[in-house]
Amino acid sequence: MGSMEDAFRKAGVAPAPPEPLPERACARCGKQFRPARPQYRMCDECATAMRAERAAQGPPPAGGAERPAGERPAEGAPAHERPPRDRPPRRERPFNAAGAAVVAPASRELPHGYLEGGYFAPSGALRREVLTDWAEQVALALAAMPSDSTAQQLRVFHNHVRRVWDAFKFGKRPIEPALNEIQKLKAFAVERSLRRKAPEVFRRFIEANVDHVVDEKTLQGFVQHFQAVAAYAGGLLQIRKERR
Repeated sequence: MGSMEDAFRKAGVAPAPPEPLPERACARCGKQFRPARPQYRMCDECATAMRAERAAQGPPPAGGAERPAGERPAEGAPAHERPPRDRPPRRERPFNAAGAAVVAPASRELPHGYLEGGYFAPSGALRREVLTDWAEQVALALAAMPSDSTAQQLRVFHNHVRRVWDAFKFGKRPIEPALNEIQKLKAFAVERSLRRKAPEVFRRFIEANVDHVVDEKTLQGFVQHFQAVAAYAGGLLQIRKERR
């Protein structure tokens, strides 16, 4: 595509002459001069003298000569004479090489002592680690090797557990059929693991919890624990996906 000046010439109209640039002080001698181009910083005499000095010095040594600290390169200096740019330090990644968060070491194993003593304390209240430490460590293990299929299987199993609990809670299903539905999860977890749709630690997580669900109270404990695991793992898996 031609310029506007070419279009004017073809039409027989002389383009308007460009306006002269304002005067500025020479970067070397300090006297005022009118540059021919905006990037010129020295007058003609100083620019000619600078070129002559460079020619007399000969080519720079390999790797470029060192420049005194604080001295700025001359206008139009070659790239090897320019000082390196100041760059901000690299930010440390909040994830290790395996992609796991550094808040805890990445592990593909269930927490030590997992579910020993069940979901409830001797007082009958839900144990704190069921909702915090154990849930977070299980989530880290599930997210140690993030994949879309892991996140999908986590949602599928968690939704199934929630539907079983809701059906029992609202009187649509007695406790025995509800417990049978929970027992089926072990076979499904083995199948997903063998087909590599979920990590091996996911199968162990399901099996360990299903073995502890024997009545209404333990079913409720499993539901609350699974909800905490899904919340932790959902955030970790989403972060891994965004960083891929």
